Amino acid sequence: MAHSTSQRKASTSQVDKGRKSRDKCGDCGAVVNKDDKGIQCELCELWFHASCQNILESQYQALVEDSKNDSPVLHWFCCYCNRSALKILNGLMRMQQQIDDLQQEVQASGSRLNDIEAGKFTDNMSSAVGEIASKKVMESSQAVRRDVLDMEKRHMNAIIFGLSESGSGDPEIRKSHDAEAITELLGKLNINTIRPTHLFRIGAVKERPQGSLVKPRPLKLVFQSEWEKQEVMSKFIDCKKAKSNYVAELSIGHDKTKWEQEEYNKLKSELTARLDRGEQDLVIRDLKIVSRFRRQQSQ
Repeated sequence: MAHSTSQRKASTSQVDKGRKSRDKCGDCGAVVNKDDKGIQCELCELWFHASCQNILESQYQALVEDSKNDSPVLHWFCCYCNRSALKILNGLMRMQQQIDDLQQEVQASGSRLNDIEAGKFTDNMSSAVGEIASKKVMESSQAVRRDVLDMEKRHMNAIIFGLSESGSGDPEIRKSHDAEAITELLGKLNINTIRPTHLFRIGAVKERPQGSLVKPRPLKLVFQSEWEKQEVMSKFIDCKKAKSNYVAELSIGHDKTKWEQEEYNKLKSELTARLDRGEQDLVIRDLKIVSRFRRQQSQ
């Protein structure tokens, strides 16, 4: 859960010591005053009134008491970031398992090196094998770090599929068209205060001989916080459920890392196989195959 600052303190006044006077609640939009019980999400770093996030007095005091320790063990994420935080933690655990498996391989290689050193290979050859094994673990660790950083970077992004794209050959005209299209879409979603900081199409432009685009490329939206992204996605999904015409041909999704995309594709293949075997009401959620009814109950 989140510190109120990088150093959460032991009383309400001290909790607020690092807060700026202009910090506004990510829920109600009102300023989180010095006298308010406020808390900052560790992921999006937005401030919230404890009451706006339905934090009980006992829970708030537990966070305060925990902050008295040199190494606090409690962490807090706002309701908008909590799901992304769990995804990142689950991804870390899976990646750690991969590293553990590699380390076991290296240990096994070490046993084989002992046999090699018994006389079948030269010292130089034994050293080369050991260097290769160590390099493999180091490269895997670096890949894990890159994946985690990539997850953190993408958690504030959303991707729109199916949004019409300009057929102009001028990149600036295409960018202007996309900006206007997103402003119009957000307006129809009744979102007037949130705008992406950046937006761009994914993939190369493919054109027909006439110059019109074969298919609109996905449009990536980069927001200032996880809360903003979740707000847009929530409103979009609500309109989808209401079968609103202006989102009928559109879809929205999270910005997945390459690793998440690979895992998702594996799960899609597994899901197809299980459905073909007669299993029913299964969906993919948070990189897991779960019952559709469980998903509905959790919403």
